[in-house]
Amino acid sequence: MKKLLRLFALLALMLLNLPTAMADSDKTTIQEGADITGIKRLAIGMPLYVPAEKGDPVKEELVDIIYKPHGKGRVYVLSYDNVAHEIISATNINIKILDKRKAAQIFVENAPKFSDAYVILTVANNRGIDCFFDVYKSGTNELLYTYQIATGTQAHGQELRTVYKDLAESFYINLDESIKAQIREAKKNENKNKK
Repeated sequence: MKKLLRLFALLALMLLNLPTAMADSDKTTIQEGADITGIKRLAIGMPLYVPAEKGDPVKEELVDIIYKPHGKGRVYVLSYDNVAHEIISATNINIKILDKRKAAQIFVENAPKFSDAYVILTVANNRGIDCFFDVYKSGTNELLYTYQIATGTQAHGQELRTVYKDLAESFYINLDESIKAQIREAKKNENKNKK
């Protein structure tokens, strides 16, 4: 019996010390009164991010990483490259060569021409990785939806790229589920009002 207890204790210690790329916690927030059901086209904006170590993805690479796992949900996702191309076509301004503040301003001003909403990822590299996916309504720049996800993992290099891809995938899944839930709630309220 003592050996079995020691074995369980050793196993528990080993499991607690294993690093994991899985999310420790996540939180979805829909702003009061926000209607996310109208989001059909979502543009990806330049993230607020600074690489922590040499070999970590740069901003432009992170933009591509968070675009790739968008899946087959209700929302069509426009990559930052597509957005930049649309802006060049509409205004003859290349946001990719501008300083970050001017590029962000032009991105936000032109977002209503090609999207219903846009997402800005903010990354905090502390003891783990904290990501905030903030979705804003194009035109009014009103915050509609926030998906916060944190990991206890300190990853770098190629491993960090995989972590960001997984976190982005989780964002798209949760956004899609939140839209579906809001549609169900609206139908439920509509049926209740009919009675």
